[in-house]
Amino acid sequence: MFLAYTSLRNSLFLSISLLACCSLSAATIYVDAAMSGGDGLSWSSAYGDLQDALAAASAGDEIWVKNGTYLPTTGTDRNAYFQVPSGVKLYGGFLGTETSLATWNPAATATILSGDIGTSGDFSDNSYTVVYTHDVSSDTEISGFFIEEGNADQGFMALQEEKSGGGFLNSHSSSTAVSSPSLSYITFRNNYALEQGGAFYSDGNSTISIFESNFISNTANSSGGALYIAANGSGETVTVSITESYFEDNSAHFGGAIYDSANGGSIDLYLESNRFSKNRVVDAGSVGGAIYSFVKNSGGTSYLQIINNIFDENNSFSSAGAVYSLTSEGGTGTTDIINSTFYKNSAGVGGAVYQNESSSSTGITNVYNSIFSENTASFNNIFNMSGSDPSSPTILVRNSLFAETDCNDLGIHGPNEILDCDGSSLFSSNPAFIDKDAGNFDLTSASDAINAGNNAFIPGPIANDFSGNPRMVQSVVDMGAFELQTVLPVELISFAAKAEETAVALTWTTASEKNNDRFEIERSADGRTFEYLTTLKGSGTTTLARHYQSLDKNPFNGINYYRLKQIDFDGTATFSEIVSVEIKSGKIELFPNPVAGTLYLRMSDFAEREVQFQITDLTGKTMLSGQTDINEGIVTIPLSKVGSFPLGTYTVRVFSATKAVASAKFIKID
Repeated sequence: MFLAYTSLRNSLFLSISLLACCSLSAATIYVDAAMSGGDGLSWSSAYGDLQDALAAASAGDEIWVKNGTYLPTTGTDRNAYFQVPSGVKLYGGFLGTETSLATWNPAATATILSGDIGTSGDFSDNSYTVVYTHDVSSDTEISGFFIEEGNADQGFMALQEEKSGGGFLNSHSSSTAVSSPSLSYITFRNNYALEQGGAFYSDGNSTISIFESNFISNTANSSGGALYIAANGSGETVTVSITESYFEDNSAHFGGAIYDSANGGSIDLYLESNRFSKNRVVDAGSVGGAIYSFVKNSGGTSYLQIINNIFDENNSFSSAGAVYSLTSEGGTGTTDIINSTFYKNSAGVGGAVYQNESSSSTGITNVYNSIFSENTASFNNIFNMSGSDPSSPTILVRNSLFAETDCNDLGIHGPNEILDCDGSSLFSSNPAFIDKDAGNFDLTSASDAINAGNNAFIPGPIANDFSGNPRMVQSVVDMGAFELQTVLPVELISFAAKAEETAVALTWTTASEKNNDRFEIERSADGRTFEYLTTLKGSGTTTLARHYQSLDKNPFNGINYYRLKQIDFDGTATFSEIVSVEIKSGKIELFPNPVAGTLYLRMSDFAEREVQFQITDLTGKTMLSGQTDINEGIVTIPLSKVGSFPLGTYTVRVFSATKAVASAKFIKID
């Protein structure tokens, strides 16, 4: 699913609009898979083939692509891909009615760039890579697409795009060339590379920005299940920023989600407000369940900054459940982990973080204001260091929280391996997450992490936490990825959510209020992206206890997250803690399952004649929605309406004005 839009999105769109208005030669080119024979000048005369639009585009042009599935070729040439020219802005996710980018919402619909050429559903004959850029300028943008089913499965002697970058390959013509595409609102899923970068590959001079994108179920046989980013030539310089993105179920041998390599070059990798969940490295000798950062040779330098990130349930068969840093043969590498949360990562050695260093190199990992909870390993549950004299791999820990009893419990290490704790951290402590089992790592008011960080460790430009809420709510920063959002004008005694059959009862009590105009109740399906539900009038200013209650009649099936937005008379808004509750609805039956043609749903809990239905894929993307009638308890949805669906697993949700969402999964087959 796409993550929450933020002010950065607005800035991105403003930049897009300014560039469009100020380039006299810029054109907008339209693409609609349902059309044919058009000239691309409007939606009504759109190109039907995206390749035609790419061939016609030049620097400064925008290509608007309507929802649908687009293949690099209608033939069987596995070398076919979508090549985005330098300076062109390629945008997907359009409904086909938009007249300006102000009304464009790439999360509203699916525009799929698929490598599934040849025999549909046969992965072995898919395109080696789906999207390709070569020596492109920083004005080159790709936004609003699903990029999937790329299969770079060729061997050692193959071209780079035949063995790396199954979803997207960014290439360079020489060691001095620069190629710097920007990506946003992209979902990479089910891409494969025999060597590096299952979803995305880039090696060479680049400045790359990735914003609000998802990397799901991508695989590399060697390095970087989702991303491989490198500066492997002497003097090459790479800067990559990845912000508010989601990495889940990616796998490789080295770096389940990300592998960055500075083999003689220089890499700066900035990771802000991302989540790494259930990524893994497999087989004996595998390293870095989520991230592997590598630097080599005297000219090689690496800086990895991890701030406001969540690492949960990543795994390594061998070493480093979450983050692994290696410096060797004269290289210099620094990893800064700041205000991040590590939960239930696991490995053979080093359950959370591993710093490795060979002789004549320098490697240090700094851990600031972070939380480590329930990480496990056969040896050293939290930290592991490795290096023989005269190397001195170092992990420095400041103002962080652990359940372990003291610094010695964080990792057994040799005399030349330095684990530096200065007494600022909390041991035998409880982070008191709101609902760790549901993946909600917000802090409750009982958390030991509140006001226990150090403000000096937060880089100047960072003003918000993982959810985009203010980081400096009080005078001292909290530990971990989230900042407790206390409602300062209102003394909140309690806030609770309780399931009542198919509804959720919300109750809260204030001890006092000052200039409190109103409460707005907000709900989320993922604990991050919240939507407005309803408003309750506040009590202004009072020193007496006040009790409030509201009923959510149509919660999601599954876990629902709620928060209060308290608004003063002057418009100032602050937020409560987040509470969660699970709604379970088993009153839906669907058949046949798996299904090839018509899907039937039977339910006993809907008295209304008309109900709404929604079908989503595994990423949460809406594939089909509409309204249908109930006839003696049966709702019929012919899958002929969505014949373009790829094979796979989908979720059907059915709901009405008075009933909660009922849902079930089905598998689409031939």
